[in-house]
Amino acid sequence: MMTTLSKTAAARSRGLILAMSIGSLIAVFQPFSHVLFQVGCLTAFFSAILFNLMPFINAGQPLKSLRQPAVTILIVFLCLVGFAILSAWGYVLYLQAQ
Repeated sequence: MMTTLSKTAAARSRGLILAMSIGSLIAVFQPFSHVLFQVGCLTAFFSAILFNLMPFINAGQPLKSLRQPAVTILIVFLCLVGFAILSAWGYVLYLQAQ
């Protein structure tokens, strides 16, 4: 038996991602709390990653169909992290050589 996304579950999932995105932007641009700014930056990062799943969250679609896009997004994210670490390491080597 294949589990599919109900209309309510799909709408709640999309709404949660949108609410997290909007909430994180409010937290980033508020002028009162530095801790709230930090939390907003972290949640903005994760909501941006989750936002890439929005086109795949549709009612009636099997839950297994979300696996491939999620794995693809995770692989791209890990490649970018790897490039960032390599770039930082290369810059350290450059600075040490001078």
